[in-house]
Amino acid sequence: MNNNELPRAEVSEQEQDKESIVARALKKFRRVALVGYLGTTSVLGGYMVTGALENRAKYEAHLTESSAQDRERYAELRKQLVEQVGEKTVENMEEADRIAFWERSRGEPAENPTISGFEVAGIPSNELNTLWSENGSYPEGWLKGNVKSIQFNSDLIKMGKEYGDALEGKRAGGATAEHMRTITISPDAVGSKDVPADERLESLDFIVGHEGAHLNDWDSKVQLELAARVKLFAQVLARIGSEDHYQEPGTETTGSYHERIKSDDVQATRALQASEYWGDICTAYLNIPNYLRTKHPKDYELVDSFVKSGDPSFDPDRAVGQREELIQSIATHMSQGGNQP
Repeated sequence: MNNNELPRAEVSEQEQDKESIVARALKKFRRVALVGYLGTTSVLGGYMVTGALENRAKYEAHLTESSAQDRERYAELRKQLVEQVGEKTVENMEEADRIAFWERSRGEPAENPTISGFEVAGIPSNELNTLWSENGSYPEGWLKGNVKSIQFNSDLIKMGKEYGDALEGKRAGGATAEHMRTITISPDAVGSKDVPADERLESLDFIVGHEGAHLNDWDSKVQLELAARVKLFAQVLARIGSEDHYQEPGTETTGSYHERIKSDDVQATRALQASEYWGDICTAYLNIPNYLRTKHPKDYELVDSFVKSGDPSFDPDRAVGQREELIQSIATHMSQGGNQP
């Protein structure tokens, strides 16, 4: 018998507990993915900048502070990106960097997102503050200082034609307005009030994690410099094209979410696939880190290194436990009629 193939009776209680935790996490992940997450869409929000010419001049001066070698490397990566996703997509990323530079230069203190509207769905918005505040349950800077608001809207969200025939018109659990840094949650993310409160909250948190990933990508994260944006974008595109790319649990026959995105515009499709792939692997990192670490170590390392660059002490396994405890506490309060409208 191979030493790695011990019979069940020979496996330690600690290992059994670990396997049980992983099994429960995967089961929850599949359930939440089915009930609350049929896809997400992204809406580009507008912005206004006072003294735009002056700010642009400051931004251009900021770029010249990088070394000639760094600028050359950026030009090389930019050319590669243009070939894969098109000039317009790369220009949008560069514009996002200018906006982020302007926001950083204002020096405003980081604040937790404003949470509102969930009372309509029977969920107390004020208690969600404890779930999504910066207490170790999410990486530092993932929500605080990077997401301005998380709001519930009774209107359904449907996916647009840019997602292709397989997904167009399907209902989504959430959406982001990138330059407004807003996450909008639809009724599909929380289900009906007949669903157990903890399951509704798990689904809601799942969607916020995924949408939060979109606001922490190359187009949106405030704290990223331009070189880091183009590097992350290129890394995610490379992972999509790899044979060992991430596969969501339970989608072996249907294909993962990002694989079902196909439109006539090949470059636009590639860009959107990258965005959703990043959302998928971040969601797995935040919800089933051990599965991602074991089955898709390259994707785990990509997300983990990105997260640790801003929060070196973040522990995704511990964070899962913290969010589960908070969810159970909120669910208990809800079942007792706490803060109900």
